[in-house]
Amino acid sequence: MGSSARCALMILGFVAVAGCGRNPYATDPLFRPDIPKLTVLPCDTAVVTIMQPYGTLRRDDGTTFFHNGVDITTADGGRFYSCADGVVSKVELNTGAGYPGTNYRIWVKISARATIDYHFEIGGTVPEQRRRDNILVAEGQRVRAGQHIGNLIYAGDGCHVHFWVMEDRSDPRCPTAYFTQTVAAQFERLFDSPWVEKRPADRADLCQ
Repeated sequence: MGSSARCALMILGFVAVAGCGRNPYATDPLFRPDIPKLTVLPCDTAVVTIMQPYGTLRRDDGTTFFHNGVDITTADGGRFYSCADGVVSKVELNTGAGYPGTNYRIWVKISARATIDYHFEIGGTVPEQRRRDNILVAEGQRVRAGQHIGNLIYAGDGCHVHFWVMEDRSDPRCPTAYFTQTVAAQFERLFDSPWVEKRPADRADLCQ
């Protein structure tokens, strides 16, 4: 059998064949082709103070913009968790957005098709060591659903974590679409909690 035929068998049956290269779908379940449902909320709900939902939003000047995720503000040191099993595919100490030397980011790859982005936008400038101290994972590290991966440093107005799911390089869907039905309902209840300020105040749901 020629090498091309052996590779064809590998592709069809996910059989590892010498000389055809490593097939991550066959050898590493973390690179599964499906997108698993998220089973854990991204944050410590008890310390959430402000949420900005997904979708078309209106600025104070009347103009509109599309918000591709959910913004979550917490008290200083608010904990954030991996919503599913995965691999940390990126850690940035300075994302280049916001104030100079401030925002940091954690990406958790949950399948070959999807990555969760936690963009910590802290609203001010803090020393690099403080940012390092609040990132609790490293690139390449495997994480489990519910694992504590980082904390939000509250350094000024506008502080939040921009939370969204990147799927197949396409226009993002509302993050709640990726959660189990039960956990998506918990996310909605958090948005409606009396201690959480909605921005804008007239939004009924996280997604519309």
